[in-house]
Amino acid sequence: MLAFIDNGIPRIYCGHYVYLKKPIGKEYIAKMLSRAEELKSGTAKDVKPFRADVPLAGYHGPLIAAKEDVFIVYDPAILK
Repeated sequence: MLAFIDNGIPRIYCGHYVYLKKPIGKEYIAKMLSRAEELKSGTAKDVKPFRADVPLAGYHGPLIAAKEDVFIVYDPAILK
């Protein structure tokens, strides 16, 4: 996505637009990538259990890693 933005697409209207209320740009993509790398390396701080109103199919004990305006919900058992 960073390559698309660098090659002339200034912002992306993704499926999460209804939650973000704005298109995502290079800064958001870079923060998401950084947070994902922290999760993969095991250095992410402030990871908490994610509580959903309905069960998430295939996820047992999902976690949420929130940092600024970036939120990643994931299953630690299948992270790598």
